[in-house]
Amino acid sequence: MTNPAVTVHRAPMVKSQPMYTPLSADTAARLHVLVAEPVGLEAVLRVLGEIERSGAPAEVYWLGSAPTQLEARVTVHAFNSVTRLGEALRQRLASAGMGLRLYLAGREAFLWKVNLPARETGLREDEIQREACGSRARRVFCVHCRQVLEKVTTNPVVCPSCNVLLEVRDHFSRALAAYIGVVINAEDPLDAPDPKEEFV
Repeated sequence: MTNPAVTVHRAPMVKSQPMYTPLSADTAARLHVLVAEPVGLEAVLRVLGEIERSGAPAEVYWLGSAPTQLEARVTVHAFNSVTRLGEALRQRLASAGMGLRLYLAGREAFLWKVNLPARETGLREDEIQREACGSRARRVFCVHCRQVLEKVTTNPVVCPSCNVLLEVRDHFSRALAAYIGVVINAEDPLDAPDPKEEFV
């Protein structure tokens, strides 16, 4: 079954905007580490099938209760928060040797939150794959008050912290794991375009 919400082969609007492709097993890897949240289950099961055929070991870091269909096939480390998952992943990656490949599956904000520990432990970009699944809602960083807005689906959006009407730009900060939000009506505060559902 195909998930129509998966973002695949989408050309970025701006250079900093990430591009996602379906996960695919790297058969040259010595160890496969998969990191996902529930919306990424289909992607994990698909790539796990490819990994199993290669015979290399694999383990999963999962946000939430571990699905039974995974526990029957692979070692699953389940966590109740992204923070705890990220800490455990950082420790695992720091102790891993050469030949590890990391696969991330979930909503865009999740992907980049768990991407940070991977980059901090020295994984190269070509050792990490990301598949965006589920909602296209964006995590937005308000440049005016530094508030981070979660699960933004409209453009523009009102910042709940400073009450500024923000245009959600396509510029993406990997360090912040968020898109940039900039005031849309600085010259005329009365010019307030109606929000439109753009990221669903």
